Amino acid sequence: MEEVYFNGPLTICSGSQYRIRLERKLKVILNEDRIIGPLDPFIIKGVESGKIDPGLKDTLLQISEFCDCAYMLPGYDSPPSDIVKSWSDVIESL
Repeated sequence: MEEVYFNGPLTICSGSQYRIRLERKLKVILNEDRIIGPLDPFIIKGVESGKIDPGLKDTLLQISEFCDCAYMLPGYDSPPSDIVKSWSDVIESL
């Protein structure tokens, strides 16, 4: 499977799992009780505070966008499945 479809099983499952895992990591890193809404501001806050490697910023923002768009209708260009699968390692590296 080369393409990841906007609301296919891989997108929906990966998007929700990545959101939960990334949110959990950001809570610990930033000492937050709750994270509500898009993850972008929290990722940026972590990078600016030096708690997240700046080299991961763009990838984490792509993951955040993917999580936000996982349930969306057509129009979102999902990355290839190998990239989506590789993001699991990025989240675990935090």
